[in-house]
Amino acid sequence: MALLDALTAQVTQNVSAEQSAIVLLNGLSQKLKDSAADPAAVNALADELKNSADALAAAVVANTPSAPATTPVSGGSVPVSGGSTPTGGSTPTP
Repeated sequence: MALLDALTAQVTQNVSAEQSAIVLLNGLSQKLKDSAADPAAVNALADELKNSADALAAAVVANTPSAPATTPVSGGSVPVSGGSTPTGGSTPTP
């Protein structure tokens, strides 16, 4: 049940973030249309958009777990539990 609760909370958080992004983009679109004749206002909007994009990128990085470290395996066979190889032979002792 805890897993379902965690998943439900994450879905809610994602939907909220997506809706916020939609509101942000629609607002910026309208501001751009409203200030198209004013270069200073357009530059200010460009700065606002960059700041929002930087903040979003930082939030994604901060909230994305890193991939677990993996160790490459050489030699073609990996010992499995019980000390045998997948073909049924025994694992040599180093």
